[in-house]
Order: sequence, then structure tokens, then C-alpha cells
Amino acid sequence: MLLVFMGEILFKQAIADKLIRNALVIGDPNEVKQSLLHLISSNGIDLTSAKHGTLLATAASHGHLNIVEILLSGGARVDLRTLSENTALTAAAANGHKEVVKSLLANGAKVDTTNGVGLTALEAVKENGHHETAEFLREYGVSLIFSSRSML
Repeated sequence: MLLVFMGEILFKQAIADKLIRNALVIGDPNEVKQSLLHLISSNGIDLTSAKHGTLLATAASHGHLNIVEILLSGGARVDLRTLSENTALTAAAANGHKEVVKSLLANGAKVDTTNGVGLTALEAVKENGHHETAEFLREYGVSLIFSSRSML
């Protein structure tokens, strides 16, 4: 019985990995819409892949705004952490995807959440040299008043 259960988990994980890689990394919204309906109905919208993280964080990190909005409208939890402790916001910010950052903030992402190495979205943006996204975050009201790394 345990082998059947483990087999089902591995099969679902393989489906999740394939969906995330083919749909989110490549950014094909048509494939996402078709695949998500089936996948979400049996696994939930916050499905997490060991390889790629959450659906939302993966789409955000690759700058796929249309897919991020599909997932958010479907009820994806905006601040759900990946296995590496990133959120969709920290992933999008670290890669300089300003429009995705805007969408995530408009949908309730917490600006002070840190990633796995202790960086907030603004710190990740600055560390990776994404000046336009950093400027947007500053205009949004985010500051570097408290940095988890400044305490070291």
C-alpha cells in the first residue's frame, strides 16, 4: 500500500515538474491554462515542485506576468515560500521583473519578507543591480531601514 502511495506522489511530482518546466519556464500561457485546470483540480493551485518551487514563484522569477496573474486570480497564495525560502516577490525582485513585482504587491505580497539568504525584495533588487525595479520599490514606500544582514 505504501508503494502505491509513494508511486502516486512521485507521479504527481513528475507531472508538476513537467508542467512547471514546460509551461512556466518557457512561459506558454495556453499550455498553462490547459494544464493548470487538470493539475489544480487534483493537487491545488499552490502545488510545489522540489525542482522548481511553487508555480507562482517560478512564473514570477521568469517574469511571466500573464501566468502570475492567472495563478493569482485562481487563488494562489502570494506569500507562500518555496523550498529555498523564496516568495514570488523576492524571486521576481531578484530578477528585476518590475511588472510582476507590481502585480504581486497589488495582490497583497508582503514587502518585508526575506528570502533564504535573508534579503528583502529591495535588498535582492539592489544586490542584482536592477535599478528600475529598485526605484519602483522605493516609490512604493519600501526602504532599507531594517536589513537582516545589517545586524551581522
